[in-house]
Amino acid sequence: MQLEKAQTAQQAGTVRRSQLIAAAIAAIAEHGLSNVTLAKVAAGAGLTAASVNFHFTSKEALLLAILRQLAEDFEAAFDYLKVDGKLSTIDLNGVAIAAIQGLRQMVEEKDATVQSLKTEVEQRDRQIDDLETRLAALEARFAQNPD
Repeated sequence: MQLEKAQTAQQAGTVRRSQLIAAAIAAIAEHGLSNVTLAKVAAGAGLTAASVNFHFTSKEALLLAILRQLAEDFEAAFDYLKVDGKLSTIDLNGVAIAAIQGLRQMVEEKDATVQSLKTEVEQRDRQIDDLETRLAALEARFAQNPD
């Protein structure tokens, strides 16, 4: 009975680690590595920051776990492409093309996000200009009639 509980707890820990790794990958993709905090990772996984600290001693330890996971996924993808124990050149070309297309899509999405942010900044700049004009008019009125 205790062995079953220990195995269940270990499986739950493995699931939590996987959730945290997936959330960290998503957070890095969205915010960039330098802007990712363990709190953002925890929120992305629907867990608490304490759970991140329980499973990973530091941001660096989490990053190493991410790199290990990505390496395993990459190796599994190449194992899938093997035919008779050898990598198929045709499949490798397909992987390269798919990777390039994926990168292009990511760049296009980032470009769209940047453009959207630029538009928002321009709108806010116009609002600030409008507020500054109104403030200057009020200051002028007040200077003419301080009562």
